[in-house]
Amino acid sequence: MQSLRYDEHRADDLLQGFLATKILQQRLIDGADQSRGRFRTFLLAALDRFVIDQHRHDSAKKRAPRERVADVDEHRDTLAHKASNTLDAFDLVWAREVLGEVLETMRGHCQQTNRPQLWQVFEARYLKPATENVKPESHESLAQRLQLESPHDAANSLV
Repeated sequence: MQSLRYDEHRADDLLQGFLATKILQQRLIDGADQSRGRFRTFLLAALDRFVIDQHRHDSAKKRAPRERVADVDEHRDTLAHKASNTLDAFDLVWAREVLGEVLETMRGHCQQTNRPQLWQVFEARYLKPATENVKPESHESLAQRLQLESPHDAANSLV
């Protein structure tokens, strides 16, 4: 695993957070057991886990959207209408090329990460309706066809 490096101030904040949260509030020292090893090793392992948890928490906050996520289904017709009125022939060819490359990259990534159901949901809900002018396949139908636990799994797979 990669070592996390922090400046002096962030390291002090993490240590203070560890002491306040783990040592004082959660009474970590009460869980120490001499028969399981050295006390110093116990504290260092607990501190290491605390820092990793904080890093994950901070990274997750950076990835989370700040505002409500819009549902693409609600805007499909509006977006298609606006696009057809504003693109000239060159822009249209260029956009198709870029879109083709993006779709191939996405399909390849789904295959490489062993998540073919993600591509199938995207294709049935968004790609085919946009390119073949067909109705999006229902989440219920997708869940059944892809053997997902529930229609919610199909709906949430692209979020």
